[in-house]
Amino acid sequence: MSTCRYPKRVYQKIPRRLPLIEQYPLYALRLDGSSGYVVVSHSASLTLGSTYTFQIWMKSTVKDGSPHIISKRPPGGGAFPIVLWWDTANSQLIFQANDPTTAHQCITDFDVFDGEWHLIHCWRDGDEMRIYVDLDLKATLVEAIGDTDNTDDLYYGQRGDDAYWFDGLYALPCVYNVPLSLGEMEHNAYNPLSPIRSGLVLFHPMIEGVGTSLRDESGEGNVGTITGGVTWEELMKYELPCAIGL
Repeated sequence: MSTCRYPKRVYQKIPRRLPLIEQYPLYALRLDGSSGYVVVSHSASLTLGSTYTFQIWMKSTVKDGSPHIISKRPPGGGAFPIVLWWDTANSQLIFQANDPTTAHQCITDFDVFDGEWHLIHCWRDGDEMRIYVDLDLKATLVEAIGDTDNTDDLYYGQRGDDAYWFDGLYALPCVYNVPLSLGEMEHNAYNPLSPIRSGLVLFHPMIEGVGTSLRDESGEGNVGTITGGVTWEELMKYELPCAIGL
């Protein structure tokens, strides 16, 4: 891992405004792998069409049972319009988009369940899908991907039907209705509390540290509801960007 470049803590003069990461504690949510998850009720801003980017920081060592990290799934089951999950049987990280008849899977065998923090971007622009891990492109899929019906609730930590639980930590989820550039992803990695605003439709900064809801700082009102076995965990300053060598 490269040497972490910490910002200077001694200021020549008091700045007008400290960086956001200096103003607020940074938290993650620990999901227990059996009952804990977050759900965001569907809204018009989360009807993403064929262009979007999902961003999430995660840390876990438990990959049994094919845990689902992100899922948009219709009530009662059915196809998975958008899902990021670990296929335990084949040791693969899969970003999946379903049209009404076919599952389109962008797949990498890069293991993100190694007990380290990882920054994951699930990226789609029309007929192309990508997975980025720690700002590195790990997988690309280019094929005819039909329109995706994703007017469903968004889940973090399970499939949406009390199954395929995620056991570990996750932090700072963002959803965009545009495919971010690599430079924009890098900006978000360096500035976890000040993400790119253009196209942002969900941002949970997790600065509350307590409670059962996650306020949305995107301006779209996509509040997250914390359910079941979930606890708050405070992080060290710069723990996330330093974890991936920034």
